[in-house]
Amino acid sequence: MEGIKRGYVLWGGFGGHNLGDEAILWAMSRLIKKLDPNAQMYVLIYGDLAPAVEAEYRALGLTPVLLFSLGTFRVLREARMIAAGGQLLHDKTVAWPVCWTSLLLVLNRMLGHRPLILCIGAEPMRHAAMKMLARYCYSLAAFCTCRDPESAEVARSIGIPENKILLTKDSVFSLEESLFPKWSSSAGNVPRITLVVAYDASRSHGDVESVSCLVRDLLRAGCELSLISHDLRIKYDLGLLIQVGELFRADPRVKICRPQTVANVLDVYASSDAVVSPRMHPLILSSLAGTLAIADSNDAKVRSLVTGLGLPALCPSDTPGQKAENILNFLTSRHTYLRTVASRIPEFRASVECVTAEALKG
Repeated sequence: MEGIKRGYVLWGGFGGHNLGDEAILWAMSRLIKKLDPNAQMYVLIYGDLAPAVEAEYRALGLTPVLLFSLGTFRVLREARMIAAGGQLLHDKTVAWPVCWTSLLLVLNRMLGHRPLILCIGAEPMRHAAMKMLARYCYSLAAFCTCRDPESAEVARSIGIPENKILLTKDSVFSLEESLFPKWSSSAGNVPRITLVVAYDASRSHGDVESVSCLVRDLLRAGCELSLISHDLRIKYDLGLLIQVGELFRADPRVKICRPQTVANVLDVYASSDAVVSPRMHPLILSSLAGTLAIADSNDAKVRSLVTGLGLPALCPSDTPGQKAENILNFLTSRHTYLRTVASRIPEFRASVECVTAEALKG
């Protein structure tokens, strides 16, 4: 593709609201530029961007375009659409993601392009009408790449043609290690733990009591803690973080972190001995930063990551006291886990790059 000037318009949960989506956007934009150096890239957003997010997009070579403005139709006519990231295929909500994504896929195809759906996660779909919509519209894509076998099976089950489904890893694994701040040891022997405070009513994630009890048990065990949100919307992680933070604001051993960008969370992860998260992308990002990632979720996507990457995992049904004890036990085997993870990341990175390169040719 050298010497060819092509356009790509990226669509997903972008706009600075969820740091997993932002990490996907960061990874995809860098990978597209690597595979197609002359590419022009646009990103569809829902509203105004925070200054830090807008600056980050510009640095990545992304031009923001307001969704369903006149600019949307212009870029969909001029550029190939890439729908990317996160749970881009499920029917827990009506408009997002299937209806909006389907509309944009149809528009892009009508305007003469073969869209792509890259590195998505999917959850089983229950509603027949949504399955039919997704089957037709998502099949307009030249390829649909899935980040784990479970997501690929969902795509098959709704009728997306087998020859359009490509299995890969999460696109964030394509980020080069040189981009990440690396873990550094602390001056003392106090374990430094980062807890990703996650709340999502649709997935039964997070409540004040369970998080605060875990914090207290880890403090009693002699740890220093950073509490951080991954989804920056008040109705999700940020709201829970604020509530828990109020309980510990007078304790100097607890730091409340309110990140704005992926770079902010990476700095926190790199200064931690372990990152405990029920969400998937903090586990990936902390692993890439050389920090011990500990999973605390029964979600299928997290289980798949734990198995594939060799991460330690807590039992979500355990008491906070049991979880605290297990976190400290995992820390004693930190270097063994990190060696396993480091040995697998290059394969994951190569998978994403190889499959994305194949998809871009389609």
